[in-house]
Amino acid sequence: MRHPKDPNRHLPWETRFPSTTQALGRYVDLQHIPPARLQIATARGSKIHDYIFMDLANIWVPPALITPDIKGYWKSYLHFKKVMIQETILIEKKLVCTCFGYTGILDWCGILYGNTGLTVVDWKSPITEGKTWRSQLAAYWHLVEKHMKPRLDLPVERCASLMLSPTGGIPKFKEYTDFQPDYFSDFLSALDAYRRFT
Repeated sequence: MRHPKDPNRHLPWETRFPSTTQALGRYVDLQHIPPARLQIATARGSKIHDYIFMDLANIWVPPALITPDIKGYWKSYLHFKKVMIQETILIEKKLVCTCFGYTGILDWCGILYGNTGLTVVDWKSPITEGKTWRSQLAAYWHLVEKHMKPRLDLPVERCASLMLSPTGGIPKFKEYTDFQPDYFSDFLSALDAYRRFT
């Protein structure tokens, strides 16, 4: 039973669930990044995600939107799209896990060339891999596999972070498939800690 003075007591129960970002946020160390630089990187990442969503949703992306700060990342994404994406099934989809109590907005889920099952991918613009990425993708895997409504006919077989190149080169496909159950266990531990101490 929630405390009677809880300001969120009138909200639907699923809106109280933390997101994957919230659960893992305390383990992302950004203190070494100057605030101005972090703000620029955050804005750049948002633009990249927005324009990728538009492109995959068959919404025209005017060339003028691809400014010099994201041109390399955009070229890197287009290379991946041309070479690897066979079919897009989900983009920027919010899902809710009712069994463990968390939400997540996954960037992309679909079929890659040469695969028969689904792959969950998160677009990344940092040049170094984040230590929470593998747990984030494992959590997304669970959301797609267990909480997509209606259920998808194909199983989830792979999950990865796609590190887009700032210079327009081939992106790095950082795959977490082999140890997904372990990474999901790590995520659940972080989720439990978030609930206990937040």
